[in-house]
Amino acid sequence: MKVNKACPSCRREEESTMHARWDCHKLRYARSNWLPKNVVIRRNYANFLDFISDIATRIDNESLRTLCIIWWRIWFLRNSLVHKSSIPEYSDVVWWSRNFAAEYQATRFVKDKGLMVSYKGPSRWQAPTIGFYKVNCCAISDLGRYRVGIGIVIRDGSGHVMASCCQFLEAAFDSHVAAIMAILRGILFSKDCGLNPCVVESDNTVAVERVLSNNFLNASFGTILCEIADQRSQLTGMKIITTYSCVNRAAARLAKLALETLTSTAWMEDYPVCLKDLIEADMPS
Repeated sequence: MKVNKACPSCRREEESTMHARWDCHKLRYARSNWLPKNVVIRRNYANFLDFISDIATRIDNESLRTLCIIWWRIWFLRNSLVHKSSIPEYSDVVWWSRNFAAEYQATRFVKDKGLMVSYKGPSRWQAPTIGFYKVNCCAISDLGRYRVGIGIVIRDGSGHVMASCCQFLEAAFDSHVAAIMAILRGILFSKDCGLNPCVVESDNTVAVERVLSNNFLNASFGTILCEIADQRSQLTGMKIITTYSCVNRAAARLAKLALETLTSTAWMEDYPVCLKDLIEADMPS
């Protein structure tokens, strides 16, 4: 469907459903970050439904589920641009969508008198047990440009930031492998800072499950998992757990900062000004 208006995102071409959801120049990194290996996209689809019918037969269910969330996210960002004039962050669409899917899967349900009751996790950062430090880590992968941004924030039981850092890597990691690397970097950063014992939190459920599975042989990133296992054996009391993305916002913002600046920076007992509002909002009442 065409709307006879220029695309509000790229302002290069006339907007159609196919253009807005897939072909737009602004979506090039979302396309390259999501596209499964060995899947070739044709360029002569008659319309968006033709595209859906073709792609749905050539990808697995998990990839199709993620793609549907990506389309929903793209349309939300497009509408935010049109109606609220907010500049969309298309570069992290795939990362956001995969984490949304992982959070949904991680939601626990129990049957109570024939009803399905959803147990939701905390909506804000939770302080660790006194004597422990909490290491929040997050990674954002820009697979199309071989870039990964990692953000790490370490806080004590009072919510005070003891250390923080953003790390930039030149690597072709997908979102899950990048999250596993962020977990390793979080462990090593806390160790270097002498901030142990610690609880490491990641909002990538798949990554945490991989780390805790102790099954390294069939993984292409087995060396990273082995190093995490080695660090866990050395550091008494360390835990690795999953959390919600809304709880991990500070680390995510640092990961974005790493991609924006293409540099790695660390702060001891401090954090960049871009985190001020999130850190203050997370302080225990």
